Amino acid sequence: MTIRRGAGRQRGVAAMATALLLIFLVAVMGLAFDAAQLFVAKTELQNAMDACALAGARELNTTNTTESNRLLILGRAETAGIAIAARNKALFQSEAVVLQPDRDVTFSASLAGPWSTKAAAPLDTQYVRCATRRTGIALWVMGLFIGRPDAAVQAAAAASLQPSVAACILPVGLCKVPGEPLVIGQWYTGKFEVPCERGVCNYLDIEGLTHGTAALREAIQGPGLCGVSIGSGAQQAAPGNRQTLAEAWNSRFGIYKKRTGSPNPTDNQPDFTGYAFTAANWPARSDAFQAAGGYLDKKADYAAYDNSDGLNIKNPPYKDILTSSELGSPQYLGQDRRMVYFPIIDCPWDGHQTQVRGSACVLLLTPMEDAHQTFVVEYRGEVGSTDCASFGPPGGTGGMGPRVPTLVQ
Repeated sequence: MTIRRGAGRQRGVAAMATALLLIFLVAVMGLAFDAAQLFVAKTELQNAMDACALAGARELNTTNTTESNRLLILGRAETAGIAIAARNKALFQSEAVVLQPDRDVTFSASLAGPWSTKAAAPLDTQYVRCATRRTGIALWVMGLFIGRPDAAVQAAAAASLQPSVAACILPVGLCKVPGEPLVIGQWYTGKFEVPCERGVCNYLDIEGLTHGTAALREAIQGPGLCGVSIGSGAQQAAPGNRQTLAEAWNSRFGIYKKRTGSPNPTDNQPDFTGYAFTAANWPARSDAFQAAGGYLDKKADYAAYDNSDGLNIKNPPYKDILTSSELGSPQYLGQDRRMVYFPIIDCPWDGHQTQVRGSACVLLLTPMEDAHQTFVVEYRGEVGSTDCASFGPPGGTGGMGPRVPTLVQ
């Protein structure tokens, strides 16, 4: 009988080679998994820091006012950034991103720094920076090469308010009458009807984008109509169900029919305060924005709508009004939802073709009892006003629109 020893040795060598190859492949797969895990964790953290910085920058819209307001402004920016970051998740969406106050959100007057917590930040703060680090990420194979069983990733982002390419506006016209300049602090009343002589006019269909109820509602309860430029054509819109537009408007005051459906406080966040201003509780009928006891103070206190304006909002159908604790909670995080831009149009206006002549920063003073109620706004300046922050595409140093939160680092 012939013994084929060479063939047996060959089979043994093949088995060993296969085993070594399998070990190599498992190692490569382990390294790939570790690298992918770190990459995903880094990306998730970076997304959270980007969102944090943008949310914080949006609250810097009243910086450069007074020392007494500085800490209030920066405190809002920190709160907004931390709350928005917490809505993001890391490690394959398994855990919330948690930032610590007075540590992870810092401020500076210059992008080059130095960066300080809100208590030590300068009065002329223009930048907000969010940074975090996630340690203890377990490694399967990579740890054998680096000599430790875990690793860490970190992310940071900085943002500020920069001029946008164009305004994001609510499609509601504000009249500019020849010989009657718009005055900062002055109240302007309006009603959704035409013809319009002065004050606030009807809903606008701007370049055919907001002709009907659905588009108007989306713009009013959402960020507004973006991409509008000076000179855009406009005419009176023709909404069908105007009551739904009043519901969208009132969501900015934290006033809802109910917390399900649309609008609702989760998808359509309120302002920091729902407190309304009328002649009944503000006899001066002007300058409610920054005077003592005015909008900025109510905003700092998360003051809820309380019916002191003499309106009839608390009767049905508006049964759900957010409380002060809810307006200031991370669940229903308030935003600058009552500081908005209206397109400026020529008046008198008969509802036919007109043009957008500019963007007016206004404070919404009153919610709507119904779709036909007269409402009031306070004028705060034209495009670029430091009181208004807006949504819109960043334009950098060449932007001509309102300032919008923009990532700069």
